[in-house]
Amino acid sequence: MKQLCLSFVLIGILSGQSNIGFRYDTFADIELSDQAENIINSTVMWVGQSSPVWMENNQRFSIKLLADKSVMKNNLYGWSLPNFSMFIKASRNLTLSLKMTGFSLKEDLPQVIGGGLRLNLGSDENPLWQFSADRSQINGLRDFRLNTTTLTFFRKYHIRNFTTSLGIGVNTFKGRALNFLEEIEKNIEGEKNFFNIHVSIPAFGFHLGTGLSIYSQMNILRFSLERGFH
Repeated sequence: MKQLCLSFVLIGILSGQSNIGFRYDTFADIELSDQAENIINSTVMWVGQSSPVWMENNQRFSIKLLADKSVMKNNLYGWSLPNFSMFIKASRNLTLSLKMTGFSLKEDLPQVIGGGLRLNLGSDENPLWQFSADRSQINGLRDFRLNTTTLTFFRKYHIRNFTTSLGIGVNTFKGRALNFLEEIEKNIEGEKNFFNIHVSIPAFGFHLGTGLSIYSQMNILRFSLERGFH
C-alpha cells in the first residue's frame, strides 16, 4: 500500500511542467481579454495555494515539495507547476513558512516568493484545527505582476494511517498589467473562495500527500512530499 502511494505521488510530482504560458497572447484563436482573465485565474490559484502542516511535537523543521495540476472547466489550460516550501516551528502552536519557486520558460522567468504562518488551535498534543495565513508574489513575467493573500481554516481527521484535512478559505489578489494593450485592464484585483481537501500517509520517513482545491473556475489536484526534522 505504501509503495503504491509513493509511486502515485512521485508520478504526480515528476510528470513535469506542461502547457504552461503566462503570456496573454498564448492562443491565437481566443479573445485576448478572455486569455488574460484565464491566465490570471490560473496564476492566482497556483501562487496562492495553501496546505496544512501538522508537525509532530518533537519536530522543529519541515520541507515540502508540491506539484499543482490545474484544469480549467473550459479545458483551456492543464498546467503542471512546482512549489517548494519550508516550515519552522516557532512555538508549540505556531509555525512559520517560507515559499520559494523559480523556473525558466522560453519567454518568461517566473519567480515566486512568499511567507506565512500556521496557528494550531486546540490541544497542544493533538490539535484538530489550524489557521493559515500566507502572502506571496510572482515576478519575472512580461505581461503582469501579482501578489496574493490566502486565509484558510483546516480541520484534521485521523482515519487509520491516513491524516485527512478539510479546509475552507479565501484568496485575495492584487496586481498590475505591464503591457499597454487597450483590451486589457491595467489594475488586477479580486477575491476567490475555495474548498480544500488533503490526505497524507507516513511512509519511508516522509509524508506522502494528495489533495484537491475546488474553485468556481477551476479544480486543482495537488501532490506533496513532506519531510520533518527534529
